[in-house]
Amino acid sequence: MLVLLVILLFGVTATLQDPQVIEVQDKQEHELSVSTLNSREYLIKLPHSFKLIIEVENVDLQSIYGDYLLIKRGPDMDEEGTGIALTEKGLPEGKIVISSNIIYIKLFIGESEEGKSKIREFKLKYTAYGTTSLTTTEAPTSTSTWPSPGANDKSHYKAHLYGLRDVDYEIEENVENLRTAIGKMAAEYCKDQAMPVLEPIGKNNVLIADLIRCPYYWPDSEKCVTVNFAVPVVMKPNYEGYQLLEMHLEVMWKRYEKYLTEFKLKNYIKPDMDAEMVYWDLTIIVLVVLLILVLLVIALVMISKPGWLFKLFGRVNRPGDRVNIIEHEERDSCVPNESEFDKFKANAVLI
Repeated sequence: MLVLLVILLFGVTATLQDPQVIEVQDKQEHELSVSTLNSREYLIKLPHSFKLIIEVENVDLQSIYGDYLLIKRGPDMDEEGTGIALTEKGLPEGKIVISSNIIYIKLFIGESEEGKSKIREFKLKYTAYGTTSLTTTEAPTSTSTWPSPGANDKSHYKAHLYGLRDVDYEIEENVENLRTAIGKMAAEYCKDQAMPVLEPIGKNNVLIADLIRCPYYWPDSEKCVTVNFAVPVVMKPNYEGYQLLEMHLEVMWKRYEKYLTEFKLKNYIKPDMDAEMVYWDLTIIVLVVLLILVLLVIALVMISKPGWLFKLFGRVNRPGDRVNIIEHEERDSCVPNESEFDKFKANAVLI
């Protein structure tokens, strides 16, 4: 068995197409058993602040054809994060714990026709785990029911929040503080917009669909989470249409950040990665152009004024220069000067 623990930056090869969605609303143990000839995708969804504990009981794949079973943070392969990929028969050691509201599971079967003639299998058990009770959302304080959005209405807004780690929201108090802050934001927004609200707006109106960590490559991402939420508001009978829509929630989120600061939270500005890449590309281009210009100037000067570098920096001795100088000095010292030669002739004895 080959088990690969990978830091996944998928998103270049696969997209999520009609995965089977499994919603978990209890802490009981569940089983997912698959026997198929075709690739399959699954999404396991949990309420906010919960983890999923997975125990793989059986895997029968053919790595020679490119088969693999991928288990990671969702909602798809584009989501960054640590996951596990199984490519052969056998089981991983221990249980897999994934801290996310959405878990993505993909069984990929290779393209070989010969390989596809054999059934692939896997079987796993999974259990939701968290410190709070598994409930969907609190009911309204009155007998009214929450309004439902229309077919074309966008009721949820994804905001980026800074201040706490994703694991910190496993504590119920932190989740309730966030819902309280969003409820106050919605109440003031509706008041400022003079919206005909039938019932008071508070944290009970705040429905959090999921809450996951921001991509790891964002600055200070360890304390950044992406929260996907809706705030349905009960309007007076003569008002038609669903509120609050995504566009209203976006304005509300940016305008009333003061309620987040009460709990030491704040709006996290998503980095513009495209703009950053353009900046670095332009910087590199400018540096390359400057280097080319400098080289051209040096080449032109060397053509018009040969030897100017030697005049500027002085003559640089070659490695053998010092040896030649020493040898020349030694030869000169062996030849007597004129006065010494005259003395020699005066005192010479003819033989």
